[in-house]
Amino acid sequence: MNKDINEIIESKNKRKSVSYYDNMYFFFIYLRNYVKYKLANFQKEIFETINDDKNKLVVITAFRGSAKSTIVTLSYALWSILGKNKKKFILIISKTQDQTKIHFQNIISEIENNKILKNDFDLDKRNIKINQKSIYFKKIDAIIKCASFETSIRGMRFKDTRPDLIICDDIEDLDSVRNIKSRDKLESWFTSEIIPVGDKNTKIILVGNLLHGDSLIMRIKNKINNKELNGIYKEYPLLKNDKILWNDKYNSKEEIEILRKTIGNEVSFQREYMLKILPDDYQIIQREWIKYYEELPYKNREFEFIGNIISIDLAISKKETADYTAILILSIFRNKTNNKFNIFIRPNPINKRLSAPEQMQYVK
Repeated sequence: MNKDINEIIESKNKRKSVSYYDNMYFFFIYLRNYVKYKLANFQKEIFETINDDKNKLVVITAFRGSAKSTIVTLSYALWSILGKNKKKFILIISKTQDQTKIHFQNIISEIENNKILKNDFDLDKRNIKINQKSIYFKKIDAIIKCASFETSIRGMRFKDTRPDLIICDDIEDLDSVRNIKSRDKLESWFTSEIIPVGDKNTKIILVGNLLHGDSLIMRIKNKINNKELNGIYKEYPLLKNDKILWNDKYNSKEEIEILRKTIGNEVSFQREYMLKILPDDYQIIQREWIKYYEELPYKNREFEFIGNIISIDLAISKKETADYTAILILSIFRNKTNNKFNIFIRPNPINKRLSAPEQMQYVK
């Protein structure tokens, strides 16, 4: 590709005609300063996935430093306005305003300082209007806006146009996945504000990492896998099936080991680079402790039934702001072989807002 790019880049007409149809060529022609290593196959797959117009919901999870944000939030956003997609209203969303500002400034920097990009697409001050949260392309009458979880996007429009491309880049962080209430709040925001703000043909792309087994991205992944939601989910850890996904950047497992020791925190390394969700210190029950069963071992002579326990976490209110009441039934068996106790959580636990009389009825 380098030989082809070098030939194309010498001619304005070739640059524009080739990059018009393909975001990957746009990236290599106009954002070459970001190219430090040879493009990996997984990155080509990201380009292909987001370029496919049939994919209206795309979720990309990839290891830190994989260039996922550069490909999606920078290159694809610019190309979608300047290339064949002719998007009119692009909305970029992050968890915090500071994160949003970083993505926003990266785009502004290219518009203001990238001479080839400016000259080929007439991105001078006459045709570009920039304020704190938007970039308006006067000549083609299109806009890029930025928002965060902290701001409302309900009903957002550009003239008579709803967002036709929504890019959610790192809309989760460790604080937002720490408890069920925060996770539910984020999912509610995504389903009640982000999705409805678009239109019938709006494309939504989520870029991020796996921070929790019940995070928003994991919930969406599971719904896509279970055919409950139309979408494409892609996952790219640094090592996949014992193979390095970006050989030109990390050409040996020894280099990855150096990276691991440089980070110095196994939980962070596994989460950020291997996309493995490991428990932090605050997690009392660890995932590897949890096993699944088909039936209780009443008939198994190796087990002795000890008794049942009803565990109740009360929240006596049915208000929308109230917490849920949780009721679990636990069956305790002793393993005679190792003398350890096994706790079997019975199916169909209660997790809802209940009044005091309703709670008493469930317990009975």
